[in-house]
Amino acid sequence: MHEMSKLEFLLNNPEWVAVFASAVFAVFTITVIIWQVFVMKEQVRVMVWQGRTSARHESRQNRLIESQNRLIRFQFEHERIQILNGERARLLKLGRKLQLSVSCLKETPSEHDGIFWDEVVDEASELNVRLSTLDIDAYDDFYGEWYFHLTDYVESLLRAIADDGKQPAIAPGIRPAPTTVAALLAIEKRCDPTQIFLEIETAIRMDFFDFKNRWDAETSNV
Repeated sequence: MHEMSKLEFLLNNPEWVAVFASAVFAVFTITVIIWQVFVMKEQVRVMVWQGRTSARHESRQNRLIESQNRLIRFQFEHERIQILNGERARLLKLGRKLQLSVSCLKETPSEHDGIFWDEVVDEASELNVRLSTLDIDAYDDFYGEWYFHLTDYVESLLRAIADDGKQPAIAPGIRPAPTTVAALLAIEKRCDPTQIFLEIETAIRMDFFDFKNRWDAETSNV
């Protein structure tokens, strides 16, 4: 009786072939499953990394967009402040001209009174129109009291100008009457236009400084 080879043994015992095939298939299956698990873990890790990266990128983008929007808003606000300060500066210039014209009038009649009087009438009328059409944002803040003081000053002058027509003139067609000059000087003393003009200058300066401080605080965080 000759010794059986492994091949003959397997051919004569097919059940061992099935066992062997099953074992090989099981090993292969387990290997595939382990590989799939490894691949899935790697995919999950990559997805988590991508998600975190995307979230950080989106967060940076959002912060950048917010900063850009704030800067744009500040630019518009700066332009707005320049416009408002321009209006305040024009009122300041016209108010000083008006004060100078009033100060040139004396209770003792002069041949130049007519020229100065015409300037007072024109400048007070123009200033009144500008105040009546002034943007409320130019004085609707902590430093805006100058508007009401200036309005009182101009309205008082206009009342004195209107009353002058009821007073007898020094000579036909010559204005103002001495009583009107006295009234104008009394208004100057009561309203103190020099102080009003200082208030306007403060409003112009502080509005700019307040904006600059907010601008510096914003740009330092960009």
